Amino acid sequence: MGKINLLDSSIYNHISAGEVVTNPAAVVKELVENSIDAGADRITIEIEGGGISKIRVIDNGSGIQKDDVQKAFLSHATSKISAIDDIYKISTLGFRGEALASIGAVSKANITTKTHDSEVGTFLDIDGGVFGECKEIGTTDGTSITVTNLFYNTPARLKFLRQPRYEQAEINKLVARFILGHPELNITYLVDGEIFYQSQSGTLSDAIYAIYGAEFLEEMIKVNKVENGVRLTGYISTPFGCKNSTSWQNTYVNGRWVDSKCVSLAAYNAYSDFIMKGKFPVFVLNIEMDPRDVDINVSPQKTEVKFVKDGEMFAFIYKTIMSVLVQNERDTEEKEALDRINSAPVIEPDNIRVNVNSFKACSIEPSQTNVESPSVSIDKNTDKAEHINDTTVKIFDSYNKSEEPPLLKRMRLNSTTGILSEAMKADFDRMHRVIDQNGFLEDDPFTIMGVAFKTYIIVESNNTLYFIDQHAAHERLLYDKFFAEIDNGEIVSQPLLVPHIIKTSYEESAFLNEYMDIISSLGFEMESFGVNTFKILSVPKILINLDIDYFFNDIFIDLTYLVNHTKVIKDKIASKACRFAVKAGDKLSNEEIDILLKQVKQSKTTLLCPHGRPFVIKIEQSDIQKWFKRTL
Repeated sequence: MGKINLLDSSIYNHISAGEVVTNPAAVVKELVENSIDAGADRITIEIEGGGISKIRVIDNGSGIQKDDVQKAFLSHATSKISAIDDIYKISTLGFRGEALASIGAVSKANITTKTHDSEVGTFLDIDGGVFGECKEIGTTDGTSITVTNLFYNTPARLKFLRQPRYEQAEINKLVARFILGHPELNITYLVDGEIFYQSQSGTLSDAIYAIYGAEFLEEMIKVNKVENGVRLTGYISTPFGCKNSTSWQNTYVNGRWVDSKCVSLAAYNAYSDFIMKGKFPVFVLNIEMDPRDVDINVSPQKTEVKFVKDGEMFAFIYKTIMSVLVQNERDTEEKEALDRINSAPVIEPDNIRVNVNSFKACSIEPSQTNVESPSVSIDKNTDKAEHINDTTVKIFDSYNKSEEPPLLKRMRLNSTTGILSEAMKADFDRMHRVIDQNGFLEDDPFTIMGVAFKTYIIVESNNTLYFIDQHAAHERLLYDKFFAEIDNGEIVSQPLLVPHIIKTSYEESAFLNEYMDIISSLGFEMESFGVNTFKILSVPKILINLDIDYFFNDIFIDLTYLVNHTKVIKDKIASKACRFAVKAGDKLSNEEIDILLKQVKQSKTTLLCPHGRPFVIKIEQSDIQKWFKRTL
């Protein structure tokens, strides 16, 4: 008997469903995309229990005819393509004909639908891929699909779902992307019966306001560029509006949200001379182009794309963003100049005498007047007087010369890297002995010689000089103490007098929602406080002077894309101890230095800071004698 089995449809439908429907957010994505493809301009999304218990999507689109309702829930049934060539010119969001069949196979679902030219609608139940009776029903134009008990018949997949609040956060992110990608639609999003997002049909700026708020919108610049049949529209952030992660970036191709490294990399390169290291541009960009020049059939989720002319697309986006940023820099500098002019003090003497030569800077030729020493008359009865003074002339002078803006000058400068000579390296290697606790301050008491450059404590002990970085040493002690509290479950929290509010992106919000329990166990008591907003109620007592915004932004840079979050969170939080250690330049008394060094000695800790840099360097007496040629 052969070993190859022909799988039953119920089996391969479940396998196929696992590729398309991976979580509740995937269900919402497929249903909303169908609504948009159906021409709806009003869509309502409802979820309960993070979408695991219930998902409902209601639209006023074209609806489905009665004879096609059951067909819509069959595998590979679609109205969007009919021939193989159609794949290469897809203009709809859905096209494979797998979504509804996959959803119906792993849930209990029902559909109510009516076309505009039908007198009555159609209702159909689907239970784990099994159809109920198709019934006529009175309803409005459009389609309503309800999905409940997701993965009830596939327990292996159900157990891999995360907590409802995390699944909800994933849906929050998805709905935000739909609103930003389709600002012309009216989208209402309800979570457990309460409105979470409400987008009225309007412009992209209206959609950005609905998701991020007015303060965010103030730091955005409009983009609109057409070249070689490709149109790039949307908004990019000013350099001051950049964030600490790429989770604020949204790219759309013909209205479809995509994860495009080409676009992200082009944007980052365009911003590279405008922003600090560790910052990333924020943008909402839509690329309108011929569907034949982009392949969207790369992954089951249809979020990855390949451009036929990848290099040209990179160059187009890079040049467009660069030109917008440069123009914004010019506009900002001119506005600042005008603000200085408008804020200049008004002087009102009886007569103001002005040297004719000073008008040259204002592009007024001396030949326009024959008066050698013109005077400007002022009516004493007027409230304000027009005036020209040296400040005004200098400001106009600086903007009438045809010069590159300062930013462009900075961009043309090449940075040079200093190279340590081999001889210097050899000296450093000889001085920097790798030491452990057994060789540190062997004599007790030791002698404190002083502090070099307000940073490096100099200590003499047993014919050896030690240079100790006071900041790195204290940082090590705090790090070890905090980790000891974590390991022993002895974290002490300090309630904040006034709770601190932090705003996050939807991806950062998803991260915090999933790992809130872990973060709270480390002494950070926090709770959700509205859309993508969290309230910090307490912090670890050892980190009481914590800059909370900086702390969480720093964590988001590294943790959003890592897999083993639990361990990394602990490492990251503990490493923040360095922010609260004694700083370089802080003046310490001999008593404080003595306590610090004895704590290091008694702790038996490694003589490296948490980042792996040494904080102790020792120089033997024999080394110094060789430098002064006292010994060979």
